[in-house]
Amino acid sequence: MSYKVAPLTVNPKQKSSFMSKAFVSQPSAEEELLVGRLFVLMEIDQSRNDDFALADFIVKEIYRHYYENEQFFLRDKIANLKIDYIFEAALTKLNRGIAEFLETQKISFLPGGLTIVIGVLHQNRLLFTETGSSKAFLLYQPKVKTGQILGDFNLMDISEKTEDPTQEITNSNKLFANVINGAIPSGGYFLFANQAVLEYLSKKQLTDIITTLPPASAVEQMKNLLEQTNAFVPFFALIVKNTLGEEKITDFANPISPLPSSTASMGGGRTSVDQFNTTQERTEELLSPSGVLTVKKWLAKLQPASTTLKNYAQDTARTINLSAGKLKSNHSVIAIGQKIVDFFKIIFSLIIDSGKTIFQLATNQTSRQNFVGEIKNWFKNIAYSSRNLADRVRHLTPKQKIMLSLIAVCLFIFIGNLAYSSITSKQKAEAARVAEAQSTFQQKESQLEASLLYNNTDGAKQILIEMNSIIESLPTKTEKDQAIVKALTDRYHVRSDSIFAVTRLSSPTVFVDLPADSEDLTLTGTDLYASNGGAKTIYQVSSDKKTISITSEEFSGQSIISLTDDPDTYFWDSVNLFSFSPLDTSAKKMTIENKPETLQSVAVYNTRLYGVSLGDKTIFRYNQDKRSLVFSGRQEWLKSILEAQQISAMAVNGKIFTISDQKINRYTTGSDDQIVFETATPLLENPTKLVVSQDQKFLYVLEPKHNRVVVYTTDGSYKAQFTSDSFNNLKGLSITEDNKTLYLLNGKTIYQVPVSL
Repeated sequence: MSYKVAPLTVNPKQKSSFMSKAFVSQPSAEEELLVGRLFVLMEIDQSRNDDFALADFIVKEIYRHYYENEQFFLRDKIANLKIDYIFEAALTKLNRGIAEFLETQKISFLPGGLTIVIGVLHQNRLLFTETGSSKAFLLYQPKVKTGQILGDFNLMDISEKTEDPTQEITNSNKLFANVINGAIPSGGYFLFANQAVLEYLSKKQLTDIITTLPPASAVEQMKNLLEQTNAFVPFFALIVKNTLGEEKITDFANPISPLPSSTASMGGGRTSVDQFNTTQERTEELLSPSGVLTVKKWLAKLQPASTTLKNYAQDTARTINLSAGKLKSNHSVIAIGQKIVDFFKIIFSLIIDSGKTIFQLATNQTSRQNFVGEIKNWFKNIAYSSRNLADRVRHLTPKQKIMLSLIAVCLFIFIGNLAYSSITSKQKAEAARVAEAQSTFQQKESQLEASLLYNNTDGAKQILIEMNSIIESLPTKTEKDQAIVKALTDRYHVRSDSIFAVTRLSSPTVFVDLPADSEDLTLTGTDLYASNGGAKTIYQVSSDKKTISITSEEFSGQSIISLTDDPDTYFWDSVNLFSFSPLDTSAKKMTIENKPETLQSVAVYNTRLYGVSLGDKTIFRYNQDKRSLVFSGRQEWLKSILEAQQISAMAVNGKIFTISDQKINRYTTGSDDQIVFETATPLLENPTKLVVSQDQKFLYVLEPKHNRVVVYTTDGSYKAQFTSDSFNNLKGLSITEDNKTLYLLNGKTIYQVPVSL
């Protein structure tokens, strides 16, 4: 199939005498390759029952005359037999049938009440005929003299070029007289529409929508626009795209299983009749509730066994006097039934006794002491009952044993069928739910493309959230389920990545592997510093990837955070602050005068120490005396009360940025700027680290939950994000001064990611 087809019908919600309909045949793949696809578009006056009946007659008859034409069976043998001849022959029969129908039904024909288009698509060729006021347009890309294709599409009105003012349209014998045929250019489009469509949508709008979106998405967009008009007139349209030469794409998430060729017959009408029984059986299976015996299915499966059993019964009947043993047999059945009832009475009494015993054990100490004896008696009763039952069964006659076995087999089959029906029904319900989710996902894709066409970014974001929710609702138990989820996820990523500037790294570059898992990362000059608080160790990594371990017993043993105030490096172990000397690779403890009992987060900028104290509900600032390794002169930098329950990170670069209660805040000169950072997709959840660039352009946020780094401008605008499945244990990040290289700490591995913003 070298074309795509998308029909459109929009009927007014208000009461109107006119309505539109669109019929597109659905032949099998073999039929479509041989004879193409038939379509009918119509606008009729539904207030006139005669017009309604005539329109229905036209649809049925053209389907029958075209698909059941005997010439189709000769196409493989006659080389010059063309679709044109067959289509024209079908129209001739249709015109004759219309005349007879009008005469027999005593219908007064009004040509103005009907607008009908009948056509056939075969490969890249189109044949059609029409009556009424419909329009047909060809959209193609013209070529210059050198043969180069221009970018813009031209729209040619085929209806104007084929109209014949002398045509007699009131003659019912020639209602469909002229047939227009031709090839659609490669990559070109053909549009059928009634007059109302052109009154509400301009040719420029139609051209932009049709040539920008896939046919299905274009129809969805046109439908949205036309429904907003609240017009009192109906609309119909049909978009055809020639896809010859385009790469075929297999949709693994939506496999199509054609019916076997033996069930298909030539002709749309006949196919429906031939497939009725198959459809009825499938519907019967889908509608059968859980637990209902599927008698037909089990009878079919048990037919060989039932035949053998029947033969055995016949042979046995010849050797037994059935009339003489009939009464005895009835007594035997009653006896067996009584024995079964007695057995269940025993089981029931045992259950009652067990309940009483448990209650006594819980309330009476004496009963608990006698528990062992009761257990022994219980087992004795079970053993006695079992022996008694075994003796009764052993003394049964062969015929009774056979009947008891049959009862057991039937009971087993009944229980098995209940379980099988329940499982099958659940599987079919789950498959139907997955198919519905796939269909909804495809509709969301069309809506997303339409939103992007009109720069509706907010609407696109909301649609992406809904698409992600659909994926998360799908099961992942089987390999088939996982394949469907993966296919939809890949489609979701393609669309979301293009909208939100997501860089998805399949194999990020490993810069270096550290000796052990680390907790934080910072860059000072050309050296990276990672920390392992439990081991009281700092790892210094130079630009040539050489790693040095720096250990100090003065570290508290808690998590160590690396701080940079280029060219100085500091370490904060949740209790003390240390100044690092690169000359002798030593960490010297510093003094913080008037230090609060607890500092939740600290940063050093321009030789000053900034610390968040939730107990004091403020941010303190200290001045530094480098000669004496002392931070002193505490001041309350924040002018207002810090309203936060948790501060997980802080970064300073003239302005202060914090992650407060999982929300990013910015403060300038002691005041909250009250800016709102744009939402990322997916939404930020539990961000852990902040890094602000030296030139104050970008803010980098580490979010381990979604394996990514989200980049904002310092004014709160969303910029980009970097993600990878390898980022499964993100602990720290740092950025070079030129914002060209991002370093990420993942467990004990440091990744190097190129950045282009």
